[in-house]
Amino acid sequence: MDKLFRYLEMDGILDRADVAINSLVYLYIAGEIVEAAVDNKGYSFCDAEIKSVDIEMLPTLKSYGLARSSSRTSDKWAPRFTSLTLDGRKIAKKAVKERISEHVDEMEAFAAKNPKLVQILLRGLRKSKRGRGIAIEGTNPTGLGLEDRFELYDVLPHMQSAELDVLPKICCKNLLAPPSDIEWAFCHFYTHTIFRKAAFQLFEFLESIGLAARVYVHDAWGNYLWDEYRAPEEVVKAMFCPLELERQHLERFAALAAILYTGFSLELEELAMFYGIPAEVIEEEREVMERLGMVDGRKILRPERLEKHAKIRFAEIVCGVLG
Repeated sequence: MDKLFRYLEMDGILDRADVAINSLVYLYIAGEIVEAAVDNKGYSFCDAEIKSVDIEMLPTLKSYGLARSSSRTSDKWAPRFTSLTLDGRKIAKKAVKERISEHVDEMEAFAAKNPKLVQILLRGLRKSKRGRGIAIEGTNPTGLGLEDRFELYDVLPHMQSAELDVLPKICCKNLLAPPSDIEWAFCHFYTHTIFRKAAFQLFEFLESIGLAARVYVHDAWGNYLWDEYRAPEEVVKAMFCPLELERQHLERFAALAAILYTGFSLELEELAMFYGIPAEVIEEEREVMERLGMVDGRKILRPERLEKHAKIRFAEIVCGVLG
């Protein structure tokens, strides 16, 4: 941080220190931003679309060796992306830690609104199990919020209307790493189905204290893809606490998710072994489905009813955790 202040003072722009720090922190959270690109006719075909970075400050940060530009392709007309150098990341990381120290009481008060749900969100929003912060795509905060009730009749309507397109991700063995694989799958599933509103509340709070940002994601050619909220790993570590989830809830959830994803194929046994789901738990769920006329042995007779039944069970499980 002192290095940055010295540079700014030598250039006579120390009064713009806050602008420089805000730009560094945004780049630290976003990872990179796309610069305006110009073709051979001088036509700008993409834009940075950035609110939190002072574009005029970027050349200054580059001249200090704190930021750099590079292209994702070898085409000379492809746009360039600005990211931080190692020195830039060190300064931004220190600024993030200082902001956490300044706002620790507010962060604790926010988490106290619903401690268990906040911990579920922190796990379910993780970009990587190796620790790269948290993120969520889109701009549509649906589902339940932090202050909502979690009785079955409150949760069920949201679960019934939820899309289950997260199942492939949580059932892909390559993305999971024991021993917390079931816990991560549980948190990821509920965060991205019925707790999106709560997730957006978390990010909006963090953004208000300068610890999260809305990022505009682009492809290699600078074309806009989607909006994404992001917060750095330091925030996760500051708010992270142990989460006690009963094994029976995790096993029931994992059994239902695996059944829905595999449809009682041979892959079900592989997933069960990987997750550590007891065979008797899967069999108990299958027997209930058979009594209700949805399956016959390992053959699914009514897939739509099966999905509806699973959603009811998913709602019951999360109510057992948060109720």
